[in-house]
Parts: sequence; structure tokens; C-alpha cells
Amino acid sequence: MKDNNSIHQAIDRIHELGNVETGRGPKHPTSPNPQLASEIADFIDKYSFLKKDQNYVEFLECYAGLLLYRDKDFMSLGIYGFDDDVSLHLVKGEGELIDEAGMLTFADLTLPLQEGDKSADNLIGIGFAFDATQQRPWGVYRCINNQPYHWYCGTFLEWLEKLANQKGRLLEDPTPLLR
Repeated sequence: MKDNNSIHQAIDRIHELGNVETGRGPKHPTSPNPQLASEIADFIDKYSFLKKDQNYVEFLECYAGLLLYRDKDFMSLGIYGFDDDVSLHLVKGEGELIDEAGMLTFADLTLPLQEGDKSADNLIGIGFAFDATQQRPWGVYRCINNQPYHWYCGTFLEWLEKLANQKGRLLEDPTPLLR
């Protein structure tokens, strides 16, 4: 059942941004894929700190990943999950799941530095993660062009809502990057 401020409502809004494909987790609202249930449950048990954000857990269980791509402005977003047909597999990707700073990256966003720029020459990369060390305040952290991660917002649902509200432009002020 879909309710206000739900993960489903946020995903519906993100679908309005362009070419979006979501995966199918074991609790998908229309076509569940029960084969992913144990893999997702094992992941959540192993990285139990993620249970602090039940909306993130619900996203994995329902959608198991998301891919957004827009040719017109070279924007792409991958929310890692467990549906290999949609996004990078969260556990089977290259490198360590938790980086040397103790961050578990769950998504990456590529977009033009300047809004409206249709050149592939001025793209930036933004990563989004949770703190796996539990030494920092809980929430979503953002990393721009491989700089250190900084706290960005309190929850995964808040992050999805920002994504929808800002039409994918999760870069409020690109001025420091232009110098």
C-alpha cells in the first residue's frame, strides 16, 4: 500500500525525471522477485547499522536498485542494489564495499557542472554513502569529485525527496568547483 511520504511515492516522483528503471525486490509493489529475499536479508544482517534507516531497507526490499539516465544533459544516477539488470550490484561491485574512510557508498550521480550545459566535457561525479563506522552523525553523506564525504541529509527518504525536488541536481552551489 502506498502512503504519503513513502518510499513508493518518492520513487514515483523520480520516475518523472526521465528514463528511470527500478529493480524488483522481494517486496516489490507489483511484481516481487522472491529470489533476492535471502541475499538482501543477509546483507542487512551483516551491515546492521543500515537498519537505522528503514526507508533504505524498504528501498532494497522493494526495488533492489535504480538507474536513471538522460541523454539530453548527460545525467545519470545509479542506486546500487541487488537486481543486476538495473544497477551495479551492491556487494559484487569492484573494490571494497566500505572504503578506507568507513563509508558504504550506495549511489553515484553524474551530471553537468552547470545546469543546462549539454557538453560531456564538464561532468562531475557525486557519490552518496552511509557512515559504516557509526562514529559520525547518522545520515546520508555526499562526496563531490572524489573529495572527502560530508554530511548531506538525515535519511534516505529525505535524499530521494531532494533528488525529486531538485530534478536530480544534487549540487546546490557549483561555484567552488569552477575555480
